[in-house]
Amino acid sequence: MASLRHRGRSRFFLLVLLSAALPACRRGLPDAQSYGARLYIQRCSGCHAAYNPASMTGAMWQVQVEAMEARMQRAGLPRLTDTERQVILDYLEQHAQR
Repeated sequence: MASLRHRGRSRFFLLVLLSAALPACRRGLPDAQSYGARLYIQRCSGCHAAYNPASMTGAMWQVQVEAMEARMQRAGLPRLTDTERQVILDYLEQHAQR
């Protein structure tokens, strides 16, 4: 029962986060031709639109990337390498909201 409540809260938090991020998602990605942006699009937009980095803070991106890695694993998708994770996080944090 507690697990269901936790899952419900997690989904609610995700919906609130996504609804707040939607306006920022409609703009193009900053520095779109950089290696970080291209890797971010390649690895993340296979399942969903690539969110604009300004839609979250750097700390929020840390949490989000970790959560998405868990979802990737459950979906049987290839894991991010340490280098890919760092390049993507560096890109997201560089362009995150301040």
